[in-house]
Amino acid sequence: VDLGGDEPPVGSEAVLFGPGDRGEPTAEDWAQAAGTIAYEIVTRIGTRVPRVYVNGEPSGQEPGDGN
Repeated sequence: VDLGGDEPPVGSEAVLFGPGDRGEPTAEDWAQAAGTIAYEIVTRIGTRVPRVYVNGEPSGQEPGDGN
């Protein structure tokens, strides 16, 4: 992610996409910019990127399993 020279403190929150209610880009916004569909955006994120669910664990996931 290019922050244009900004250097936020280590541990700062980085929201790449979300629902859009706080002004963050949505997966659809990224898809339009990349010339694809939102499904491609959300499914192409590799497993090395930790998932943080702010509204609880997703259905079928166990806490601490790395997803």
